[in-house]
Amino acid sequence: MELKLKYLKEKFIEKRFLILMGITIVCSLISTKITYIASKYIHSTFNIPPVVKDLIWEHLPYLPILWVSEVLMLLSALYLLIWSFKKNKYYLPYAILIISIFHLFRAFLIVLTPLGFPYEYNGILYNSNKSVLMYGAFPSGHLSIPLLAYLITKKNLALLLTFLVGITLLISRGHYSIDLVGTILLIYPIYKFSENYLKKYFIK
Repeated sequence: MELKLKYLKEKFIEKRFLILMGITIVCSLISTKITYIASKYIHSTFNIPPVVKDLIWEHLPYLPILWVSEVLMLLSALYLLIWSFKKNKYYLPYAILIISIFHLFRAFLIVLTPLGFPYEYNGILYNSNKSVLMYGAFPSGHLSIPLLAYLITKKNLALLLTFLVGITLLISRGHYSIDLVGTILLIYPIYKFSENYLKKYFIK
């Protein structure tokens, strides 16, 4: 009887995890599609968005290493994935949901202030410099992943990755400094809201 109850409990846990993963993946796809629409709107309306000066850019050397920030961003996502399965795998759909909410807000914000960049895109995630996904600056999607990884895990490695991504984005002129500040100011309240009201539906 105990073995049967244990088996049923494990099946329920697995089913619940798959359902939550399915829901959050759908949320992620929706936020990605809306971001694409927003970026396409910027591209079609402004063609070449204006480039403005940045005080921190003026005091840092330029290096075409935007691709490094994307490698670090992917490492942050991988670190969060490994940490989640060690700690509690339900943190994975929870993190996906927070990022999806962030990108829904970001899709609206990038249209409000569509800024361009002074150098050609040299990242690795999109294989074309003409991809509409490169349009939209404020806030930074690049920084959101390592920052969220740090907020969830509270680990120094995630904090280091967050710092390295931020510095790389500034040196490569991949984001304005205000974009990075905006990411912190947006993702932190979303994280706190999720901790207070959404986490209980994920982490038991």
